[in-house]
Amino acid sequence: MIQDRIRSHWLRSLVALAIGALLVHAGPVRAATDARAAVRSAVRRAGNAYADLEKKEVDRLSQELDKLLKDEKLVAAFAARDRPTVLSMARPTFEKLKERGVTHWYFIEPEPTRTCFLRVHQPHLSGDLIARTTLSQAIATRQVGYGKELGKTAFALRVVKPISSGGKVIGYMELGEEIDHFFGRMKTQTGDDFGLLVDKRFIDRKELARVLKEDRWDERPDVVLIQSTMWDEVNIEVGGALQSLTDEGAGFKEWKEGGQSFAGGSFPVRDAGKRVVGAVFVRHRI
Repeated sequence: MIQDRIRSHWLRSLVALAIGALLVHAGPVRAATDARAAVRSAVRRAGNAYADLEKKEVDRLSQELDKLLKDEKLVAAFAARDRPTVLSMARPTFEKLKERGVTHWYFIEPEPTRTCFLRVHQPHLSGDLIARTTLSQAIATRQVGYGKELGKTAFALRVVKPISSGGKVIGYMELGEEIDHFFGRMKTQTGDDFGLLVDKRFIDRKELARVLKEDRWDERPDVVLIQSTMWDEVNIEVGGALQSLTDEGAGFKEWKEGGQSFAGGSFPVRDAGKRVVGAVFVRHRI
């Protein structure tokens, strides 16, 4: 009887030791699993916030365009191709639009020329071909074209609609806004930090260095960082080939920074033609 109690106690002790060892070993594994789950959730949340912001801004720009297209005097001046009058009428309105985030306003000749009649934001530049996808969408649908277009140094969200007079399309009007303010709003909304990386093939190195006032081209092999909400950007990376990114995110990693633990991952950025041309890196504090 005594021997049975000793044996039972001994077995319980062994089981307790084994369970304790398993728990000690499982702790880091469970912590790592929790961190990966947390950053995956953060990346999905950021992707959704980004898409939601873009949709709201497209809707807002579309409504602004509708108001402008109802201005009969402005449309008549464009129909007459009276550039000085169009500009003098548009300038005061553009000042108000800038307060609401609009950075670009175009009047564009109809197809097949597709040339710029007037940039209200840069009136000294005109006559060049507008080959953007958003304009092609508006031409094809005769209603609207919209999406992000990548310029020499940054993304702009653009909305294009036909200008009609006498029952026919006489040109196109476009409003656009740079999306650099998106990430500040997303940081406020989610508490995470963000970095925007863009495929170097679509960026002008000299122009980007001029805008940033520094040349960061050689920091990464295939992409260049054009915007960030982080003070320490060394850990910002795609984590793989841009074309392999999915909306679920990729390139998940963990690191220590300033005594804090962080995890990060990236989701793809597509232009108006649905090409993956960049990635947003999300830094999430664990």
